[in-house]
Amino acid sequence: MSDLFKGIWKGGKGGKVGNGEDTFGDVESGCVIQMTSLDADPSSMADFFREIGVVQGKVNDVKILLLKLQSAHEKTKGTHKASELKEIRAEMDGDIESVTKAAQFMKFKLAELSKSNLANRQVKGCEEGTTTDRQRMALTNSQRKKLKELMDEFQALRATMMDEYKETITRRYYNVTGKQADEETTENMIRTGESETFLQQAIRQQGRGQLIETIREVQERHDGVKEIERHFMEIHNIFTDISVLVDAQGQMVNEIQDNINRATSFTHRGADQLATARRRQIRKRKWTCVSILLLIVLILVLIIALKIAKIIP
Repeated sequence: MSDLFKGIWKGGKGGKVGNGEDTFGDVESGCVIQMTSLDADPSSMADFFREIGVVQGKVNDVKILLLKLQSAHEKTKGTHKASELKEIRAEMDGDIESVTKAAQFMKFKLAELSKSNLANRQVKGCEEGTTTDRQRMALTNSQRKKLKELMDEFQALRATMMDEYKETITRRYYNVTGKQADEETTENMIRTGESETFLQQAIRQQGRGQLIETIREVQERHDGVKEIERHFMEIHNIFTDISVLVDAQGQMVNEIQDNINRATSFTHRGADQLATARRRQIRKRKWTCVSILLLIVLILVLIIALKIAKIIP
C-alpha cells in the first residue's frame, strides 16, 4: 500500500484557492475540498452549525468504515487461502486509507472551529463564558469526544487482530512441530517475520508438500497484520492529537462552567439573603406599627380615664 498520507495536502501542506481560502486535497483522486473561512463572520452561528454538520458527517463515515473493517476481519478468520486473504486485505487497505484521510480532514476542521470559537469571543455579547461561547465550545468538544471514542474502538480492533494473529501462529506452530509455542516464541516469530520460516524448515525436514499453501497463508497474514498495524498507528497518532485537544478544551469548558456555577450560586445566595432581609424588615415594620397602635390605644385609655376621673367627684 502506498503511503497513506502522501497527497492528502495539495502541494504538501494544503493550498490556497483564488479567494484565499484553505483547501484540502487528495492528489490521487484529484479531489480538492474547499474549507469555509469561519473567521470572515465569527458571529454567524449558521456557519458554525454547518461546519459542525460537516464534521459530524465525517464521524458517521468513519463509523461505517470501522464496521466494514470489523466485518472484513471476521471474513479473514474463516479464510485459509492466501489468494482470498490478499483480496480481503486489499479491501481493508482501501478502507484504512479512507479512514486516515477522513481523520486528517476532521483534525484540520476541528482546528478551524477552535480558531473560529476564539475569534467569536471578540464579538460583543459573545465573550468568554457567555451562552453563545459555551454552546460553541461544547458542540466542538462533543465532536472531539466522539472521535476519541472512535479511536478507542479502532484500538480495540487492532488489539483483537493482533491477539487472533498470535493464536493463528501458535496453532500453526503446534500443527507442524507438535510442540506448544510459548509467549516469547510466538512474539519473536511475529516480530522477526519468522512465522513462515519454521514451516519451510518443516517441509524440508518432513517433506510435507501440502504445507506450501499454509506457508502462503501465514505469510499473507503476517504481511497484512504488519501493514495494518503500521497504518493503525498513523490513525492512532491523528486521533491522539485530537484527544489532547479534547482534554484541553474540556478542561477549559469545565473551568468556565465552574465559574458560572459559582457565580450563579453567589447570585442565588445574595438573592436569598436579600429576600430574608426584606422579610425581616417587613416584620420589623409590622411590629413597629403594632407597637405604635398599642401605644396610641394606651394613651387614649389614659386620657379617657383622666377625664372620667375629673367628671366623677
